[in-house]
Amino acid sequence: MLQNLRESSQGIIAKIIVGFIIITFALWGVDSLVGLASDPGAPITVNDVDISEGEIMSGVELQRRQLIAQMGSSVDPSLLEDNLLRAGVIERLIDQSLLLQSADRKGLAVGKQQLDQIIVNTPDFQVEGRFDQDQFRAMLRNAGLTPMMYQDLLRKEILMGQERQAIAMTAFTLESEAQAVAAIDRQSRDTYYRILSLQGALAQVSVDEAEIEAYYRDNQAGFMSAEQVSLEYLELDRSTLEADVALDEAALQTQYDQLLANFEASEARDAAHILIATSDERSAEQARELADTLKAEIDAGADFAELARTRSDDAGSAEEGGELGLVEKGVTVSEFEDALFALQAGQVSDPVETEFGYHLIKLNAIEEGEPPRFEEVRAELEAEQRASKAEARFVELSEQLADISFSAPDLLDPADQLNLTIQTTEPFSRDGGSDTVTQHPRVLQQSFSEEVLNSGHNSELIELGNDRVVVIRVKEHLPERAQDLAEVSEQIAATLKQQKADALLMEQAEQQLADAKNMSVGQLGEAPWQHLAGVSRSEATLDAQLINTLFGMPKPQDGQLSWDIAKLGDGDVAVVGISGVTPGESLNGDELNGLQTFLSSRKGQSDYVDLLSSLKNSAEIERR
Repeated sequence: MLQNLRESSQGIIAKIIVGFIIITFALWGVDSLVGLASDPGAPITVNDVDISEGEIMSGVELQRRQLIAQMGSSVDPSLLEDNLLRAGVIERLIDQSLLLQSADRKGLAVGKQQLDQIIVNTPDFQVEGRFDQDQFRAMLRNAGLTPMMYQDLLRKEILMGQERQAIAMTAFTLESEAQAVAAIDRQSRDTYYRILSLQGALAQVSVDEAEIEAYYRDNQAGFMSAEQVSLEYLELDRSTLEADVALDEAALQTQYDQLLANFEASEARDAAHILIATSDERSAEQARELADTLKAEIDAGADFAELARTRSDDAGSAEEGGELGLVEKGVTVSEFEDALFALQAGQVSDPVETEFGYHLIKLNAIEEGEPPRFEEVRAELEAEQRASKAEARFVELSEQLADISFSAPDLLDPADQLNLTIQTTEPFSRDGGSDTVTQHPRVLQQSFSEEVLNSGHNSELIELGNDRVVVIRVKEHLPERAQDLAEVSEQIAATLKQQKADALLMEQAEQQLADAKNMSVGQLGEAPWQHLAGVSRSEATLDAQLINTLFGMPKPQDGQLSWDIAKLGDGDVAVVGISGVTPGESLNGDELNGLQTFLSSRKGQSDYVDLLSSLKNSAEIERR
């Protein structure tokens, strides 16, 4: 049972790494891959096209898996609840249905050859850089897909992408628009400012006992000690089991024999070629005639390398006498590969036609890889055996721990039978503790569950990761309670001092601002005022909140400064004045083109969102 659970976790969650599967498939669900079939009981209908309950539930489950894959063991269990995920999945399924219907009305289509090319070129379906059918099927099988279902997923994604790309490519930005944006974005401002220190204000305020007591009486609801528990737990860690594994020499030899049985020598061919390319100036027939002529010269004794240097149209290899180096299967186009691997060492092929033109291919030599010797792979075989035996033992002990602790009244019996040590934790709240066990979301969920907290039972087996499990039991329960004044007095005093200091700072800032409006520019240039000219939005020496305030203020008029007050990130307060605004310089060349491209892309995205909104507004969407 546990082994099946672990394989499912590792296969479906940890190994779903293909982009389309992890994102689109997780959002849209299994049923969407095989078409929007009619379902009389469908909870959602979009323009007479049903979205089935199966699609919704599959989408919910797979989005849950996506969250687990992204966040791992730290995921908050509350984020995985069906009700929370369901609403978002339904909206995305509606959007998908609308977009596919729109693509269908426009006559958009995807050819099988295009789909095949995408699949063949997907790195996750390749082994050593080449498409591998077994890898492809294994990846899909782990995700619960068949090749046909995956092709349909790709088709839908490409269909939606075609319309998205078409809309994005029609968006444009005028040069004047880009220049206007650049003038604002690169604008600089001249400023006078003065910073009032929070620490200085804190030193000027005080709090007495009466104020602390009054605050405590008025805010008692905010001074509750959170409910806490401390735990006892038993832990199994696979990594600790590996150290106890006894290696079996006979099994190592069996592993090596299996490795040899599965070994496939990677044949590589040292090749050279002469390319006669077709072009507007040279037809295919003329290219073939020239290739035949060169082949006849080679057969008559002409030097292949010299002909390649003078006659080959492959600039990358011509200077090297046509040498391509070692070529393995799957690297070149099929026509070239078939001809090369049919040659014997020293032979030159007849003209071979490919999409590039005609090739004369010479096979210099054949190289085959040798199987590794036992000692070369011994360390790897030992690690493999340790991991395999430790995994088997881990699964065995995990199942025993789950079974024994389920019926045990406490953790003493399972600890004794499995030779485990009962460990304890410090008290912690629902927000978690300070160690990896009490921080784990599943541990937190179980610790405060009805079964464990109130009924006093041992928890179910909790997986902290692929190689670590625990069973927990509540050792002590500390209910929520009102904290005494003595416990929170210092906290209240700090809060009151902060409030008073903030109020004092704002009062001082308002007075400084009023005074500044009557000061000359010369006076503003003296300490404690500071002056900076040409401040940009990316100025690194100023507080980010000061920059935001500075560029949110209106341009000064008629020689007067514009003024405002900024609350800074460290609690200080700044009185800020603007004396001048300088527009950014005009853009030219690549910078202008780059900004236009960026703005056009943003417009295209916005247009696509508008399209979806329009489709949704005009659609007949029935929710049952």
